[in-house]
Amino acid sequence: MSLRIHSDRLGNIWCGYTLSVIAAGAAISSVIAAAAAFAPNGFPNSDLGGKLGGAIALSMLFAVFAVPFTLLLTVLPAAAAILYAEPREIRSATAYAMLGVLVSAIAFAGLFGFLAWSSGNATTAWSLPTTVWQVAYAATLLVVPGLCGGLTYWAKAGRHAGD
Repeated sequence: MSLRIHSDRLGNIWCGYTLSVIAAGAAISSVIAAAAAFAPNGFPNSDLGGKLGGAIALSMLFAVFAVPFTLLLTVLPAAAAILYAEPREIRSATAYAMLGVLVSAIAFAGLFGFLAWSSGNATTAWSLPTTVWQVAYAATLLVVPGLCGGLTYWAKAGRHAGD
C-alpha cells in the first residue's frame, strides 16, 4: 500500500471536500435555527408554518457564516481522514459517515480548545453540559454535520477511492 494519491483524483477529492463542507455547514445552521425556532420561547405567537418559515430563514442566514467556519475548522482533520481512506481504497458509506463524525468531533474539540486558550479560563470553555437537553443538543451539533459531510464526501469522491 502506497500512501500516494493519484493526481487525477485531486480535483475529485477537492470537489468532494468542498461539497461536504457546504453540507455540514448547512446542517449546523439548520440544527441551530430549528433549536431557536422551536424552543419554548423561540418564536412566540407563531403557528407551525411561521416557526418553520422562520427556521428556514434563520438557517439560510446562519449558513452564510457556518460554511466558512466549517471550512476553517475541518480542513486539517478532514485532510487526515482523506489521507487515511484514499490510499486504503475505503469505499464504504458507513466508513465515511464515521470518519465525518470523527472529523466533526475533532473540529469541535479544536474550537473549544482554542476558546479555552484564548480566554485563559479553561474551566469555563470546557464545562460539561448539565442537562439532558444540553447533551442532546451538543451531540446533535457533532453527529448531524459529521454524517452530512461524510456521506456527501462519499457520494462525490469516496465511492471511487483509489481509482
